[in-house]
Amino acid sequence: MTKPQDSVQQVATLWRILSGQPVTEQAASAARVFVSSRIRDIAPGLLPIWSESRLRELFLTQPNAHSFIERWRSQFMPEVILQPAQVVTFLNEFLATHQLVDNYFESLTIFGASRRKRGELGDIQVSRPLGSSRSWCLMLTTEGGGEFNCIRQTFVSKPGDMILLAPGALYEFRRHHDHALWETYWFYCKPAERVMSRLNWSELGPYIYLLPVPVGEVPAIKHIFQQMLDVESPAEELSQAIIENLAEQIFLRSFQYAQRAGSVVLDGRVKTALGYISDHLYDDFTIEDVASVSGLSRARLSKLFKAYTGRSILQWRDERRMSDACQALVREDASVQAVAEAVGYEDPLYFSRKFTQIVGMSPRQYQQTRRGRLAAE
Repeated sequence: MTKPQDSVQQVATLWRILSGQPVTEQAASAARVFVSSRIRDIAPGLLPIWSESRLRELFLTQPNAHSFIERWRSQFMPEVILQPAQVVTFLNEFLATHQLVDNYFESLTIFGASRRKRGELGDIQVSRPLGSSRSWCLMLTTEGGGEFNCIRQTFVSKPGDMILLAPGALYEFRRHHDHALWETYWFYCKPAERVMSRLNWSELGPYIYLLPVPVGEVPAIKHIFQQMLDVESPAEELSQAIIENLAEQIFLRSFQYAQRAGSVVLDGRVKTALGYISDHLYDDFTIEDVASVSGLSRARLSKLFKAYTGRSILQWRDERRMSDACQALVREDASVQAVAEAVGYEDPLYFSRKFTQIVGMSPRQYQQTRRGRLAAE
């Protein structure tokens, strides 16, 4: 068992690695083992043991890496004054700083089981900037509840809820404050188009979908996740093929559950319209442009579009623009004007009004409340 003062020493070594200070090979190895042993969410074998130079190189790609280093500098230089009670805070801030994660795993299907308990290691808000994930993320809540920012609403998951975050989704979720614990199974993958063409989950917000798993089927889904966790050497090629097959099973079962509940697969013409809007998200286009591409009249497209999405064409577009804006605003160098222009609004005042209307707070308020650490409860 690691003694409190030993934990301080390992954290001090980690900070030196991240800030480019010299450390011995033995100390670096001990610090890597210490941190890896405490990051229990990811299935064993998927998180590589990097050299200190590679660890620092990857860390410095994170948008807030330098501010993290500077924020903690006074605790380690000129001497270590960090207290044992601050170790969890340091490690949680270190984990929360990791917003760009795809490069860490080299296109593997990543999976695991998370246990976020109030005040303990891992109890962080996940916030990632625009373009931070090229994978689909599926999460099954097994205990407690998690809070997801879905732009048009805040959703609190309960046991049996599966949340699907598509590429482009706003990655902003955390344990809900009413729950002392939030447990999940999860995976990140790049599923085949032939599988995702069947997607029939209800939409919570831009690129975010919900499926409440029927109570009697929850054990079957948990069993498939457990099969993933039982795969030996998960980073190896054949193991990854097995894991991808298991992930596909979960998707196909979920589509079957949704179909039995009355959901239908998206109309091909509406799907064409959605694709056109996504491809021209920041451009000026008219509803007639979208109707022409989809092969429908304006009136027919508008009716079908709202029936399937619950939104008008322009509402659907603006929500996605604001989802992208939310992700861009968390970057330290982001200005409201620059973000407005980046997502298709020449007038920053109009952008601010539209953002407030959809998100429920101004862009500056959003920056202030979303940057930084999980608020104390």
